[in-house]
Amino acid sequence: MASPSVLIFCDQPYAEAATLGPYRFTLNAHMAAVQTSQELHWLGLVAPAPDLLNMAKETYKVDIAATGLDQLGPLPTPDVAVILTAPEYRADIIQRLTGVRWIVTESPLGLGMADTEALEDFCRTNGVQVLASGAWRADPLVEFLANDGVREAVGAVQGVTGWYGQGLWQSGVQWVDLCQYLIGPVASAMALEDARYLDRPLIPEDQSAAFCLSLNPRGAAREVTAAALFRDQPGFAVQFDIFGDGGRLSLTVDGDRSLMELSPNDGPVQKETAPCGAALSRLYANLAACAAGTGDPVCPITDIVEAERIIEAVLNSADQGGERYHFR
Repeated sequence: MASPSVLIFCDQPYAEAATLGPYRFTLNAHMAAVQTSQELHWLGLVAPAPDLLNMAKETYKVDIAATGLDQLGPLPTPDVAVILTAPEYRADIIQRLTGVRWIVTESPLGLGMADTEALEDFCRTNGVQVLASGAWRADPLVEFLANDGVREAVGAVQGVTGWYGQGLWQSGVQWVDLCQYLIGPVASAMALEDARYLDRPLIPEDQSAAFCLSLNPRGAAREVTAAALFRDQPGFAVQFDIFGDGGRLSLTVDGDRSLMELSPNDGPVQKETAPCGAALSRLYANLAACAAGTGDPVCPITDIVEAERIIEAVLNSADQGGERYHFR
């Protein structure tokens, strides 16, 4: 059976971030992860960046290198399209790639819930499977914590605090998704202050606000509170402090690595790190398994849509003086 073929798309800001910029994973890291995969066949790159196209042809020996969709000409339809663009450009690319079976794209999926739900509906109607490029879900440290690692580390969860490093749509979605992935589903959400527009947003008209969630921890009988603050900084990152009856666990996930620091009540502090490259390689291995019908998405689109819906509720709450929105 032939390996699934992969075509990578990126826009100008993402292409520029291949060497410098506050994106969670650079284009170079995605290209390296696909090129080194034993289960995928990389067809090529579509990017408005001649230097990157030359590198893709000369270093990675790809078959396709084009500055845009209109320059592609006749080509085999890829099995997988990796779309590394701003949210407003994704729907057009997906709708023009007739026959593609899998899409890998970042969160948020659209500019607001209307765009996200339209994209989700289009993919469902046309039989296109979507894997969110939530490489944090494939991070080995995060995966360990999600599989009862939090309970093993700190015991019964009593509360969560933390911060997100860009706007609510850019990284607040990831903060919410990690809360649900590591601890349990969100029961309710509310803003703790008025929302403010960012001066230099990565996503148009993105905003920031402190907010809190009520979580239902897996295996627990009562809800716990998770509170997030906005921390204005150039790099992409989210951070958590998870408090339990057995100690505290601090987790920071950014574009370079994940860092876990465990402070048990009755033992020495333990630290562990994992590079982002390992997470991306695991993400694409998961994609290959999904395409072969032997695995389930590590970061399914339904989970990201739910996290985006919670962020939308936070913004609505900020407009309504802190009204609480219930989900369960």
